[in-house]
Amino acid sequence: MKLRQKISTVFIFIILASTAIKAFPQTDGKISGKVIDKKTGEELLGVTVVVEGSPKGAATDYEGKFLIGNLKPGTYNIVVSYVSYHKKVLTGIEVKANEVTTITVAMEESTKELTEFVVQGELKRETASALLVQQKNATSISDGVSTEVIRKTPDRSTSDVLKRVSGATIQDNKYAIIRGLPDRYNGAFINGSPLPSSEPDRKAFAFDIFPANLLDNLVIVKSATPDLSGEFAGGLILIKTKDIPEQNFYQVSLGSSINTLTTFKDYTRNVKGSTDFLGIDDGTRKLPKGFPDNKTMSEYQNNIQTMDDVKRLVNVAKPFNNNFELNTSNARPAYSLQFSMGHLKKFTKFELGSIFSLSSQSTPTTQLVTRTDYDNNGKVYEYKDKQYTTNTLNGFLWNISYKTKNNKVSLKNLLNINSNDQTVIREGADLINGFESRSYAMWYTQNVLNSHQLSGEHMMGASKTKITWNTGFSQLNRITPDFRRVKYQRNLNDDQAIFQVPLSSTTQPEVAGRFYSNQRDLIYNAGVDVSHPLNIGKFKNELKVGGYAQKRTREFTARQLGYAFAPGQHPDYSSQPLDQIFQQSNIDTNGLVLKEATTPTDAYTAGSNLFATYFRVDSKVTSRFKVIWGVRLESYNQQLSTYRTGINEKFEIDTTVVDFLPSLNLVYSLSEKTNLRASFSQTVSRPEFRELAAFQFFDFNDLMLVEGNANLRRTKIANYDLRYEFYPTPAQLISVSVFYKKFTDPIEKILFSGGSPRLMSYQNVTSAWSAGIEFDYKLNLGQLLHSESAFMSGMNLMGNAAWIKSKVDVSKVLATESKDRPLQGQSPYIVNGGIQYSHPKLRYGVSFMYNRIGQRITNVGNSEYASYWEKGRNVFDLQLNKTLWKNLDIRFAIRDILHQNVIFYQNGDAKTGYNSSIDKDIWNFKVGSSYSLNVSLKF
Repeated sequence: MKLRQKISTVFIFIILASTAIKAFPQTDGKISGKVIDKKTGEELLGVTVVVEGSPKGAATDYEGKFLIGNLKPGTYNIVVSYVSYHKKVLTGIEVKANEVTTITVAMEESTKELTEFVVQGELKRETASALLVQQKNATSISDGVSTEVIRKTPDRSTSDVLKRVSGATIQDNKYAIIRGLPDRYNGAFINGSPLPSSEPDRKAFAFDIFPANLLDNLVIVKSATPDLSGEFAGGLILIKTKDIPEQNFYQVSLGSSINTLTTFKDYTRNVKGSTDFLGIDDGTRKLPKGFPDNKTMSEYQNNIQTMDDVKRLVNVAKPFNNNFELNTSNARPAYSLQFSMGHLKKFTKFELGSIFSLSSQSTPTTQLVTRTDYDNNGKVYEYKDKQYTTNTLNGFLWNISYKTKNNKVSLKNLLNINSNDQTVIREGADLINGFESRSYAMWYTQNVLNSHQLSGEHMMGASKTKITWNTGFSQLNRITPDFRRVKYQRNLNDDQAIFQVPLSSTTQPEVAGRFYSNQRDLIYNAGVDVSHPLNIGKFKNELKVGGYAQKRTREFTARQLGYAFAPGQHPDYSSQPLDQIFQQSNIDTNGLVLKEATTPTDAYTAGSNLFATYFRVDSKVTSRFKVIWGVRLESYNQQLSTYRTGINEKFEIDTTVVDFLPSLNLVYSLSEKTNLRASFSQTVSRPEFRELAAFQFFDFNDLMLVEGNANLRRTKIANYDLRYEFYPTPAQLISVSVFYKKFTDPIEKILFSGGSPRLMSYQNVTSAWSAGIEFDYKLNLGQLLHSESAFMSGMNLMGNAAWIKSKVDVSKVLATESKDRPLQGQSPYIVNGGIQYSHPKLRYGVSFMYNRIGQRITNVGNSEYASYWEKGRNVFDLQLNKTLWKNLDIRFAIRDILHQNVIFYQNGDAKTGYNSSIDKDIWNFKVGSSYSLNVSLKF
């Protein structure tokens, strides 16, 4: 039985077994929820929650959570009582068989006479009001989405959820942009541990790998506090996955999608491996066993004196597969599979919970790209690309938690395997050298992310001192086995000429070569936080102190090999077809050999050590005025070991920088429905390892050489924010924010003029600033218009818009393109909008989302060569969902309805906006719309 069949059998067995388990009838329901303080948003410990007229009940734990089980289907009254708080009675709480009814209760503190409040028939409003209290009482400027909100949306992945958070925009359906700032200025943590970058040369996180139904909450912090990482400027994305489910569940999800530019059309691929569907190379593409290392190969080719020396070169090249063949067939639809389950076991004094998930998806994509470059005399080249990419993503998640009344310990595990199998066919003209060319590139990239976190939360008795700790380990392996490139060309002015590979006795990997790389990242982290209430005066205050340590290492190695004529030979193989030119019969002493082209800079090791400590004080000055202040101290050591470009000389970096990062957040409650917030903070942005390394890599897609800069310095950012919040009714928000950011030594991607191919690197500029105004709204028409109609109550409007101005100080930059330009990566505006309608009784929903990011500089140019800009584009998404038989969810979605081209251009005038008649297109991507259908069964 083939491996694919074995794994499919196991997957089906798990689903059938879980179905058999649930075949035994269960009729009882449950009520779960959280109790918080109405004014502070603090979770209340020890609150008594009972079913009226029944002995059944529970007490809240240190998180304010409770669970009452074994309830027959029906309607109940719930009594909530706590010392020094008004008793609250919630009536008409409906419990259904095999379902959990979730409530969140906000209790009001009593100063004198205790009063009983009866909330009748207002479960949804009471829960929404409590969620509102939590958001209103946040200590920093932040926006988030809770599991209660996620449950009501059709969102499938974390990237879908992020689209609903104010100020966030998703690019390529997976990367986050916050306040118009790119990934360099954003951070991401999962369960308290840093999320490793999914890209080798940038701080980018692919949020589409996390299923939405496994999220407990997601928060984007926009103003810093001392207890959080100080490395961000746009936002810090905090993801928390579920660990203890409210009830046992099993869920199976199947989906498929088609793309208007890809599906059922010609799709070209190279030879596949037997385990490509797992996202793992089966060894088909790896270097042959026993192949010499780069030093040995260099000795072989530099010491050729006899025919035996030539034969030795031939013999080491013979074992390579002739794997240049391309096959074309019709592209299949994309597919996605997911199985998840949760289990909860309650004992007398503790409970155990676990959540398990398996997921798999594969998506073929075709893109048609026009690539053009220019100099002062006009076009340098013009190529047409056909890009075929098959993305495979497989995921595994397993979380286990142990919980008592005052303690909780969790172990969270995550494994993600993400691969891209790419084939590019490029045709066009090199106008400078007078050649017409046909180029081919085939490569496979495999990313394996393995992450584990062990954490604990402890409430220390009557003192209410809370201790939280977290330790984690993450490993990311990125492998590119056998990146093959072949280039054919002929005289541009001779249509009768034959296309030939311009081979010679000199190694040219960009003409005919193989590239191998292996990158291994390890991250170890540990942290502890202690918070203690301070009873100063009549208001509650809190002191919080803690420490954090993180160790990160990277090992990167690359091999570059190129085909060349055997010494003293000039065989006539250059015009042979792609699948024949490198066949074994051509690898001979009078034919072709494989030579080493690896340089000392093609390998580097790097590491960093981060140690942080902080103190934070939450002071409630009056009943309406709150001050959150403190300082975070971060000591950051960074090391890099490689060689200098062009010379065989060792180069090492070992620097330590200490940053004092103060922060101040002021919150003034103008009324129960309005807040005025102000904040100041100092943060940093540090260079990535790849940006420092001198390793030079040819980016085949962008036709550029990419090289690091060892002299980069960290960026220091001063952040100022002012925000007005208005909550007209529960679950609604209108806010207006203004912000200003001052960047010292910002890092930018720069282009060098001249040379072919062009060189892209990184540099610090002296300073920059960014200022903007941001508007957010979340509105429910039923509550806004005081309408009880089902249509109005189910209609939700959401959106945010930001207008941003930025400017870079280029006074000390030589040969600058302009004295007045925006910060690289900063968009001048962002617009997100959406309409969501859901009918709770008929169980269907519709959502329509819009997004546009303004034009922005992607690569900085100079006085001789203009910057690259990315054109803004309109993105519309539509989604329909329908629930049948209470547990079958069907979703149909159309993504990128307009499928406008993705355009990168050079400005032809002083205006930054795109003008097709004046501006010069550098890259023009034609993309398609996607239509997807997903069916999910939960039982």
